[in-house]
Amino acid sequence: MNIRLLLAALAVVAVASTGAAASVPTVHPTLTLPDCGAQTLSPAAITLACGDGNYGLTQLVWSRWGASSVTTRGIATANDCTPNCAAGHFHSYPMTAAADRVRTCLSGRRQYTRLVIHYGSMRPKGIGATDTWTWACDAPGPGPALAARASAGRKVAISGRFFSSAAGCADMVTVYNHGGAPALYAQPKLSAKGAFAIVWTAPRPGRVVVAANQACATTATGLRIYEAASAVTVTP
Repeated sequence: MNIRLLLAALAVVAVASTGAAASVPTVHPTLTLPDCGAQTLSPAAITLACGDGNYGLTQLVWSRWGASSVTTRGIATANDCTPNCAAGHFHSYPMTAAADRVRTCLSGRRQYTRLVIHYGSMRPKGIGATDTWTWACDAPGPGPALAARASAGRKVAISGRFFSSAAGCADMVTVYNHGGAPALYAQPKLSAKGAFAIVWTAPRPGRVVVAANQACATTATGLRIYEAASAVTVTP
């Protein structure tokens, strides 16, 4: 999939749904679900144990993605960690799940913040019939980071780190200020280490929210968004 064409198409969706004069086009036109530092849209698979990859969901088939509550069926894969996790074996378990508790994040993106997994008689060792996962909007964790620092003259130094350099990911990020006129809309190129830095002159003093996001798309993962946001008070 051509990532530049994908970005252009998503921007068109955002403009059509919000109005070009109301906000800057972004690359998250619908609800997302977290997956180890990334945000996913109707994912076919997600990893739950981000540290070691020993627990996750695959073969997901979602119903009514984008509704306030959405359901899926699929397969959970879990390492039995016997005699230890390095020497253990993965097993598969049928499951159903529901994602809900939609929240609006600092950047304006809307996210499911709870996933409840239901098992039948077969389930991973140590897990009950119901397994609940929650993620706060804008919670710190693996993935990109964004810093915005204001100085005199309405100058804002914006720097990002830890964006993805994986195959299928855009080699630039979209940077914008959320909740105002489209005064900031930039696409700086990422360094080899997934970093960027720009300086922006805000149109007026006051509190602004600066966000940066990057879209990735592959056949294996579908659409993933790497995003970070930061609030800053702009000085005269």
